[in-house]
Amino acid sequence: MLARYGRLLGPEEMSAAVKSDPGAFAPGVLFRYERDLEPPDPSEGFSRIDVVPFARTPDASFTNRALVVWLDGAVWRGRSGERTPDSPQDVDVLPGRAELLRRHAAAGFLVFGLTWQPEIEAGQRSKEALQACFDELSDRVGLQLEVSYCPHRGGPPVCWCRKPLPGLGVELIVHHRLEAARCLYVGSGSLDRTFAERLGFAYRDQSEFFSPISASPPGTP
Repeated sequence: MLARYGRLLGPEEMSAAVKSDPGAFAPGVLFRYERDLEPPDPSEGFSRIDVVPFARTPDASFTNRALVVWLDGAVWRGRSGERTPDSPQDVDVLPGRAELLRRHAAAGFLVFGLTWQPEIEAGQRSKEALQACFDELSDRVGLQLEVSYCPHRGGPPVCWCRKPLPGLGVELIVHHRLEAARCLYVGSGSLDRTFAERLGFAYRDQSEFFSPISASPPGTP
């Protein structure tokens, strides 16, 4: 999808594109395939069944390393009590976060943020207002922080950009030529751990990574 369109397609875009492009399918296609597939069995008359395990072949030209951080509740929050800030004035950066992000940037890591913004699809927040929050976050942190987000509401997965689906991570890998094995993802909970595992990133829980007593050097899993 990224090779053909340069970005992740949204649910409606996939519904339209898949009519002429069978590779532009939504996540539900894979889930349905996994649920309905009946593996071949020798009793069906096969002379031989070869099981070929999946092996991801990395691109040798992808050599950059990155720190990718789930922002919500780990780096920022809304002063108003909202799950995430809805204006630059509402941006509250949690203590100690900015310094550690800058340390990793100084150590040669590209630093990225991820967030879930279902208010966009619900019409409760504009993309322009969200970008203003991202700009304010960059100012507060002292880094030009690139933030990717899923704008879709909850429920059954209909997009590739909501974790633990790996779309946002794959997009970062492709666009910034990241070597997955050298990247670190910081999140909280089982969805974040699964997200990291699917991408081949090392994983650290935010409560440990941002702990004030942590003496780990930048990038230590």
